[in-house]
Amino acid sequence: MVRAISVIVAVLLLLSVGWFVGHRKVAALQRGYERDRVVWHEREVDLIARANLAEARGMLRLAEAELLLAADDASEKNYGLAGSRARRAQDLIVKAAAVPGVTLPLGDVQNEVQSAQEKAEAADPRTTDLLRLAAGEVRRLLEQSGQA
Repeated sequence: MVRAISVIVAVLLLLSVGWFVGHRKVAALQRGYERDRVVWHEREVDLIARANLAEARGMLRLAEAELLLAADDASEKNYGLAGSRARRAQDLIVKAAAVPGVTLPLGDVQNEVQSAQEKAEAADPRTTDLLRLAAGEVRRLLEQSGQA
């Protein structure tokens, strides 16, 4: 009987020591997991912000190209095509401004493109200069945002 009680006490003692040692490791693993989860979340937020900015920059590059092509069309007196290209550039700029997290000051560029589009639709000879100025403004914004 004493032997059985000794075995039970020894088993209980070993179980409690095992639980104590194992519990400390689980707590350390949980702390490491929480730390890694916080770091992962910060990286995810950063990557999403970078992707959004890259998307907006891509749209602005396309808008710049459309404006330059529109200026070439206007210089050849093809005002209808120049107006449609300016409209596409305007749409791209609006989409770039709507991308979450983008803080580029696109209001002035939108106004310039709108003015150039109206001049193109009115077959105004000053359209070429306005379109080139708008394309230069888009280029300046891209350079300010860190990617030319």
